[in-house]
Amino acid sequence: MLQKEKDGPENCRRSDMPVPKDSQNAAPNEAQGNAQIASEQLAQHLAKMFAALAHPARSRIIIELGSGEHCVNNLADTLKISHSSVSQHLAILRSQGLIKEQKAGRFVFYRLIAPELAAWLAAGGHFGENNGGSQTASPGQNGNDAENVTPQAVHESMLNAMPQSR
Repeated sequence: MLQKEKDGPENCRRSDMPVPKDSQNAAPNEAQGNAQIASEQLAQHLAKMFAALAHPARSRIIIELGSGEHCVNNLADTLKISHSSVSQHLAILRSQGLIKEQKAGRFVFYRLIAPELAAWLAAGGHFGENNGGSQTASPGQNGNDAENVTPQAVHESMLNAMPQSR
């Protein structure tokens, strides 16, 4: 039986489970505090990244950029959306540190900072799909290259691409 939370997390425990004596008054050490701060910063960064990826056009742009650099005109033609819409979506992705731009004459080419993101995102498209109602499709089942992308590789790549604190 669970107790109703009243004053804080210490009251959110099973009533039939004793609290270990050494953890009742334990204060987190400095390493745990630093790890928690880093974890919170990563969570905030990921929340912003997922917000940027939440729009279908931006997700499609990321997947297209997975094949290499593209200019706005190529993306607009491929995605069948206006040039100005593509530019607005690219600005959002750029502001979150997901893409970089490079000017070449009159054209601006965009590329992914972490190319693994496209495969990871494509693999995520299969998350939650039902195969007979009880299983989810795993990366690679549908013939994509995402089976070689590990969560650790995406995590490390995103950490390296994360804007540094000022």
